[in-house]
Amino acid sequence: MKTFEDQPAELLFQTLRQIRQASKIEDIFDVVVEFAQNIDFDRLIICSIAPHGKEELIDEVFFVYGNWTDRTNIEERNKYLRNCPITRHIFDYDEPFFWTKTFNKNNSKETYRVIKNISERGEESGVQVPIFGRTGLEGAISFAGKLSDLGADFRFILQSVCVTAFREIQSKRSLNLLRENSVLTQREKEILKWTAVGRKQSEIAEILKISERTVENHLRSIRKKLEVKSTGQAIASALLKGEIDL
Repeated sequence: MKTFEDQPAELLFQTLRQIRQASKIEDIFDVVVEFAQNIDFDRLIICSIAPHGKEELIDEVFFVYGNWTDRTNIEERNKYLRNCPITRHIFDYDEPFFWTKTFNKNNSKETYRVIKNISERGEESGVQVPIFGRTGLEGAISFAGKLSDLGADFRFILQSVCVTAFREIQSKRSLNLLRENSVLTQREKEILKWTAVGRKQSEIAEILKISERTVENHLRSIRKKLEVKSTGQAIASALLKGEIDL
């Protein structure tokens, strides 16, 4: 993959193309990790944000990459990530904002703050990208590592990649949920899809190497499960519920 320093536009287009072509959520995570590495970040978090006013800012952590904390216990690590002080700034910005962390050796305390200039970098730095949707602030993608650019082009590329990745993740999560709650068997879905594209029962039977009576029985079962009277209604209901797609 291209790097930001070499060809920023090519890096953006290539990353967006790979995200949209990804068939699984895990593939999207891999693309975003590679993108992060190409802009000198070695850690990232993808999460949804809880409604404003809740004690925990992060609603659900979708993906974590890299060593964000020295806490080895998973529960302690997740608690740390969910209550990271820098995340509290997420409600104050509608575009990517940059942060830095310093460590006070005298009292062993970590201090986080938002920065505007590269010269303000501390021992550890990164960027957080808020993701907005129809309901307002919906999620965020955070990166940490070697922060070397705060320019407008860099922010634009970050926001474009993060918004696209988050939207695709949401879409695939919704689709996976529909599949988990599916009421039709795989064979019933096959038969209904062939019916939806205009194939006759005899043709479907030949394609699937089953009898016409079996096709008819499956269609009857489909109508019963979807609580409709006709096969046409079954097709419409299945499309609406995500049972089949055309």
